[in-house]
Amino acid sequence: MAKKTKFSIEGATLVMANTVKISTGLRPFASQALNEEALDTLADSVKLTPVREPGGQPTSKGKKAKKRSFGGTLRQSAKLAKPATALKLEATLGYGTDYALYVHEIPPPPMKSVGGRSATHEIGQYKFLETAINQRAEKFNEQIAGKIKIKMFEKILGV
Repeated sequence: MAKKTKFSIEGATLVMANTVKISTGLRPFASQALNEEALDTLADSVKLTPVREPGGQPTSKGKKAKKRSFGGTLRQSAKLAKPATALKLEATLGYGTDYALYVHEIPPPPMKSVGGRSATHEIGQYKFLETAINQRAEKFNEQIAGKIKIKMFEKILGV
């Protein structure tokens, strides 16, 4: 039978209490930083989002589609759907059109989607949101940490 050994570290309780206090105090800064990073990611994805040329594109029947503003409805629908809060460090971003997922998932030729479709975009690309997330992923923790530090200094300096 193995013997159990108990030990205690003097001051450990105080260190743990301070750690909890510090981490709880950082949550508002972390949520602000996460929301900024989400908005930066969304801005990057908007630059990659396909849009129609100002004159429209031919429809399947060979007629010109209605003119749309250069910037596109899809780009304009980009949003931070659920911002992070101090209680929930999670942000949801996306696009608010019923066709956003469709445009996001239809690849250029010669590739084909599961449904056998492909699309060519003169402006923008498919996987626009996924690409922006992947491009920012490598430095995500570094960016968040930097933004938390800035928020803390702003609080200290009263900016």
